[in-house]
Amino acid sequence: MKRILLHEGLSALFLLLALSIFKAAVVPADVADSWYPVPLVFFLVFLAFAWLHIPQGDAPQTTLLIIIYRSLGFLLILVVLTIYVNDRDQIQVLNDASFFVLILLYAALWAVAAIPYLFRTPFGQKITANRLVQGLTVSLLTVILVAMVSEGVVRNDYMKRHVLGAYPITALPELNQPLNSWDFPDVEHRIEKPEGTIRVIILGDSLTAGSGLWYKDRYAGLLQEKAGEDVEIIVLANPGASTAHQLIYWEVVGRQLEADIVIVGVVTNDPDMGLVAQEPDETYFVRFFPDSQFARFLDYQINRWRDRAGQRYSYGQWESDLYTDEATQTAWKATLRELYQSITATGAEAWAYTLISPFDYSNPEIEETYRTRYEQLESAFREAGFRTTNLYTAYRERFDDTYFRELWVLPNDGHPDDVVNAFYAEAIWQDLAPTLSLIGESAP
Repeated sequence: MKRILLHEGLSALFLLLALSIFKAAVVPADVADSWYPVPLVFFLVFLAFAWLHIPQGDAPQTTLLIIIYRSLGFLLILVVLTIYVNDRDQIQVLNDASFFVLILLYAALWAVAAIPYLFRTPFGQKITANRLVQGLTVSLLTVILVAMVSEGVVRNDYMKRHVLGAYPITALPELNQPLNSWDFPDVEHRIEKPEGTIRVIILGDSLTAGSGLWYKDRYAGLLQEKAGEDVEIIVLANPGASTAHQLIYWEVVGRQLEADIVIVGVVTNDPDMGLVAQEPDETYFVRFFPDSQFARFLDYQINRWRDRAGQRYSYGQWESDLYTDEATQTAWKATLRELYQSITATGAEAWAYTLISPFDYSNPEIEETYRTRYEQLESAFREAGFRTTNLYTAYRERFDDTYFRELWVLPNDGHPDDVVNAFYAEAIWQDLAPTLSLIGESAP
């Protein structure tokens, strides 16, 4: 018996080490999320391993349960092995393993080795004959396998980009934008203005930051390409930034940059002054599986279903309240005036463009809501003194024949894609080009 158990334990250990070496040799360390499919491969290979090492002569039910329980024991081994993970790019098999982790690993190995023989005892035979135990065991393994396969599907790059979306949205490289030394998603800039250079600063939120897009595909990057090397486009924008944040960006960084033109990329959450609180999404599965993208996918779907069912204070309701809350509107318009006065006090021109988001404008209720909202934004910026352009009509003329979701950067992320960003750049460039020429001609 001891010799058999030793053989089984050593076989399982050598299999794990061989598979770990295979993973390290085959899977590139720089591939995002490449660590995840490895446990799934380990698990599937171990199913075959477990089958080949089952003693012959058992009833089919006993054989099936032995395979399942050995597989569950193997999953425990994988959990132990993946406790120490560096940036999710490699599994540490022996490095940094504490005494406690090694004890867990050996216990799991012995459990896997002993299971076939435990089932031959009277108690084990009694368990295998129980239909409830059989059903629950098969159901448990089915749930685990479905969850593992689903996790792999959600982590697949093609599914992220074209079918399901990314969970979280930073799970794709272009969504995890690098920040410059000023903490903005832009290239590096110097405080000192180079001689002979015209500077254009763009203030905004995630639409200006280009959420989900590489720099060259964002409207700021496209404007830089059109303007050439004698013009410097500087982005002071971050996801979620409202007018209140943009005023801070300008006061802390923008005022020092000797800008010639300051453009505000206006969006519908700009009036947020922190007086109307959002309700964060609930976490149902992520609290138990914080590293699981499938768990994030499930939580996202549940929260969106609750939004549609009116069971929670949705983002749409919160944004609508920004326009009806009197205190918010008063504080926001005062902030707009302060921003305009601060910009023009430096000698820069202050412009504003409403950046239209890809919504279903064929729906009359949505169309009326957002058309009115963009008109309110345009009016408020104009009253504050900005040279303002509302792009709503031009957007509708350009994209009414395009299904709105085709203009999303990801299937679960309604930020505008590169096509819409090119539209923004074209519209702004029509005004910017002649102004840049005039500034250039008047320069000494």
